[in-house]
Amino acid sequence: MKNLLILSITLIFAFACKTSQKGGLTLEEVKKSLQTEENDEIICDGNESQTFELCQTNLNDSQVDALRKFLIYEKSSGKVVLEKSVVGGYVKWVDDTKVEFYTVPGIIKDGQSKNDFIKIYDVATGQTVGKTTPM
Repeated sequence: MKNLLILSITLIFAFACKTSQKGGLTLEEVKKSLQTEENDEIICDGNESQTFELCQTNLNDSQVDALRKFLIYEKSSGKVVLEKSVVGGYVKWVDDTKVEFYTVPGIIKDGQSKNDFIKIYDVATGQTVGKTTPM
């Protein structure tokens, strides 16, 4: 019984150390997490300094109203810092630390424009603001 307890504790510490050394997810694991179907194509694009990857499902022209899942992956930590989806819109880097994403609205009210539905996420601050909102 004592030997079983010692073996169990040893295995727990061994696996705990192995997990902490890994530090997070690999880019391939991140890509796989975005796939809803096995044949979904995932494309990734790094920022200017190559510290983050923006990964998203690649939709073809016939999928204009489809759900586009995306995430931002920090390479140094192996962590996903943002995971969202947009419908019929787009996601792109606008500079080294900012990602712009747009969801096609159902109904646009009088006085609204496309810019009212565009959001900008800053990887440096972790904040999301509207494109028309000053940062």
